[in-house]
Amino acid sequence: MLLRDVELTELQDRTPANSWGTGTDRERKIYFGDGKWYKVWGPKYLSLTAAAIGNRFVGISGLKTLHGYEVGLYDSSNSGALIDFIRDDDNALRGYITRDGTMSEGRLPKQFVENLFATGLDCGWLYSDLCNSNVIVVDGQHSLIDFDTHLVNVAEFDVAFEKKSGALRDHVDPYFRQLLFQKFDT
Repeated sequence: MLLRDVELTELQDRTPANSWGTGTDRERKIYFGDGKWYKVWGPKYLSLTAAAIGNRFVGISGLKTLHGYEVGLYDSSNSGALIDFIRDDDNALRGYITRDGTMSEGRLPKQFVENLFATGLDCGWLYSDLCNSNVIVVDGQHSLIDFDTHLVNVAEFDVAFEKKSGALRDHVDPYFRQLLFQKFDT
């Protein structure tokens, strides 16, 4: 969908007051309307580093949101809420649209976590921010809703770095962290 076709003035602005990038050209805004969520960001937002490779953040070929989709990390088993990507007239990615759902509460289902972990290992890229605030339930199925989080390269996974800045931070789902420690903390 083209950004110019999204009637932002017709949608409710649900951007949290402390949203990252507020007031800058890297701003991220969140809108809601007609049972859909629209995450839209400023033109320079995607110039940010996009992946953790070893002990550093680096840019990757392809935008982080599209990269996760293109390598197969985001699929129908973990991203059923995703409706469409939003692009500007220059075909630059400017956001995405997801279905409305119920925020996930409590522990994420083991099967969902295991499937996302296995998919990440298979495609070579792991999701870095698996927590309840980034997962909803739609039609009885759990789905990621944060598609612009950085990805983690499996081949160069760095436990110390991920504890500080990525997939092993304290707020990440405990079972996902357990799987990561079992795989990478040797």
